[in-house]
Amino acid sequence: GADVIIDEAKKFSLGDTLLSCDLDESPGHLPQMREFSLRDAANAGIGQGEILITPLQAANMACIIASGGTMRDINIADSIVSPDGTTIKVLRNNGCRTVISRRTAYAIGEMMREAVLEGTAQSAQNGVVAIAGKTGTAETGWNKDGTPMVHGWFCGFFPYDNPKYAMAVFAEDGRSGSAACIPAFRQIALDVMKCR
Repeated sequence: GADVIIDEAKKFSLGDTLLSCDLDESPGHLPQMREFSLRDAANAGIGQGEILITPLQAANMACIIASGGTMRDINIADSIVSPDGTTIKVLRNNGCRTVISRRTAYAIGEMMREAVLEGTAQSAQNGVVAIAGKTGTAETGWNKDGTPMVHGWFCGFFPYDNPKYAMAVFAEDGRSGSAACIPAFRQIALDVMKCR
């Protein structure tokens, strides 16, 4: 049922902010009703309907899967330093908690890798770094010049066998996660691996 899906989404901090600093961060949106129809359950299961998430939340989900089910605190900055390099205030948080089992995270990661090998994300293949990810499209309900706006997504992690990085690429009115987002994700992954 949708209530179970929503409860699981809350474990990933969907519907809540992720940062502990004073930035204007959106929490996204999860429906609060406790009685859901079968249609609501189907929509919730694929992230449609009233569900809204941010690119940071999508990247965080990929990170949780890549890390074997563990959610770590997100840090935007390490510390505040004076012009002479003296640390004024440490901002880093190092907390973590288990969100899903290692077995479940591994199974989801395998499915994300399969999406790149055989599914909608095949254009993420590159011969250098193994990427695992998921494409997405988000119907907005908005129109632009009479045409419905559809956002494109691709979120994932790399390298697949020993994950170090997770990210999400979002294209406003990109129409397709595969066409609009995978090229940028793939290029960033290749550039990151060159710098290692």
